[in-house]
Amino acid sequence: MNKLLLAGTALASILTLAAPASAQIALGDMLQIQYLFPDTSSVYQTDTTAFTGAGTTLPIIYTGTATFDSNLVTLVQNGDWSYNPASFSGVKITDLSNLSAFNGWDVLPSTTMTGFSFSNSGGSLFVNWQNVQTFTGATVAIGGSVPEPASWALMLGGFGLVGGALRSRRRQAVSFA
Repeated sequence: MNKLLLAGTALASILTLAAPASAQIALGDMLQIQYLFPDTSSVYQTDTTAFTGAGTTLPIIYTGTATFDSNLVTLVQNGDWSYNPASFSGVKITDLSNLSAFNGWDVLPSTTMTGFSFSNSGGSLFVNWQNVQTFTGATVAIGGSVPEPASWALMLGGFGLVGGALRSRRRQAVSFA
């Protein structure tokens, strides 16, 4: 009985620690995509939409599309472009429902575009294509590359429960006839 109570308490504490992480886009979050030009204080166009789930794809004016998953944003170019040499010519993506959604996100190795600059500040992602020459299908992949502490806690708790179950399993005697 004590082992069962201890296991139940451990499981409850692990589930409490493993609450959904805040550094991701959640279903129903309001996303705002702004095309900024000629600097970061000048908004050329704004689009706001609700995140409807994994694989949601939204258009970005003049450039292509943005595909969103809970921990990944992929920007894809829809043409061969030569961007203006203005101080900023690119996109700003903000999760209006959760300003910490992009904490710790960075450019991922699967990115095929070169020459752009990236920053992550104030709860927004900024991709600047100033003076960049791009090609159709060029991508910028941005995401969280390190699992959240809650994910680690859940994984370690699972390993502990499996190990405890294996250790307390009754051993059967093997007889050779």
